Amino acid sequence: MTSSYLSKDEHNFTCFAKACVELITLPLVDILFNRIKPINLHNEILKSSLLNGKNKLQKGQLGICFISPPGLPNYNHFDVTLLYTLIRNLCPSLTPTQGWGKNPNPADTKIGDDIERLREFRNAYFAHANCTAMSDGKFEVLWKKLKTVIQRIQIYTKAWSNTNYEQKLTEIESCRFGYEDREKYKLLLEATLYASKQSEDIDLVEVSITGAGEVVCENTTRFVANVKPLFGSTNWSLTWQKSSGRITEQIDIYCEKYKGSDDKQLVINSVCKKDEGNYQASCSYGKNCNILSNSIYLKALGGIISISKTKSTRTKTNVIDITF
Repeated sequence: MTSSYLSKDEHNFTCFAKACVELITLPLVDILFNRIKPINLHNEILKSSLLNGKNKLQKGQLGICFISPPGLPNYNHFDVTLLYTLIRNLCPSLTPTQGWGKNPNPADTKIGDDIERLREFRNAYFAHANCTAMSDGKFEVLWKKLKTVIQRIQIYTKAWSNTNYEQKLTEIESCRFGYEDREKYKLLLEATLYASKQSEDIDLVEVSITGAGEVVCENTTRFVANVKPLFGSTNWSLTWQKSSGRITEQIDIYCEKYKGSDDKQLVINSVCKKDEGNYQASCSYGKNCNILSNSIYLKALGGIISISKTKSTRTKTNVIDITF
């Protein structure tokens, strides 16, 4: 799509929105990973106030970050709100100069101050929800501020991050957006705003799966998905994925291995050791809004041991076949 389909103000909004959705999560993922490795996140949350009280995580957030070992959370699936909440509550050494949730002064340039500025940037994005437009003057002020913050964070993370945030910001700025792009980010904004208004005890979007975590090798198992659609709409689709370590792969339910699967259940036939891993359902709403379910770690137990005797023309040999 070319920008001719959009007015200048609409193009500004779409560029701004793309940065909010696709860029500002990247440094937050890297910072959280540097401070708390995924294998330690479950234990860190257990020791914090994130399970009870005013800082309590919502059920949907717990489903993707509070994963019991040996399962591992995938930080790349966390949105800005969850990343900020985890950093704020689990990384006290990053506390901003004015404190969490407060606007930094211009002279405040600690990494915690710039994390707060990323949150401010995202909140400024919310302010334009109704019109999906942004004037040149407003866009230039916010974009210049974001560039400055990204440049400082690039310096802060250069020793342990391979992501070039500045380059990605430049690429977004040079994009030419069209009507479909604007609609995609408008939908994402609506979903984010809607979710931000939910109470601590009720998730307006719920995707959960049930199933056995331990299965004997060669047996068949299944995970069943329960979806409470966003906005009460039926315009959603469900896919399945498996994670092992930091690698996440989408599951093709039409393979023989998963025969019998559909959009509501994942069937794993003849379970073996290679099937061990972390399983989740991903619910897609609209064009680019994905909500992940809770995670279940599948462990393949033992194997089937059979003993057979094979005769040889020269010697008689007992052969033990062990199948896993």
